Amino acid sequence: MDLKFIGFLLSVLLLGLIISKKTKDYYSNNTNSVIIQMYIYGMIINICILGYILIIFKNIEPLPGPQGPMGDTGPQGFEGDPSECKKCEENSNNTIGFEQNNKKINSEIFVETPRISSNLIGKPV
Repeated sequence: MDLKFIGFLLSVLLLGLIISKKTKDYYSNNTNSVIIQMYIYGMIINICILGYILIIFKNIEPLPGPQGPMGDTGPQGFEGDPSECKKCEENSNNTIGFEQNNKKINSEIFVETPRISSNLIGKPV
């Protein structure tokens, strides 16, 4: 085991006990002092368990498991722009894909930010 991890655990325990003692003195007249102390003790124990797990499992590397079964094939994607196709003939504008893409492009609405001059002179309101 590394000494820095053991030092970390001991410092957490010491710091936790000091905080516990201070809160016990501060909340001694409070009706919820036992609940506050139990909360602090629980945090100290959880931090110590975390440190212990880090010490024990720091050198263990996870091994890859067996490969699972292949999933279902997804739906076929959209046809690309026919003008980008380098294998097609020059006169490929009469294909069904070209017409469908033109219909799709013509039906889409492109929202652009208006370009307004920065030196407009308006009427005062």
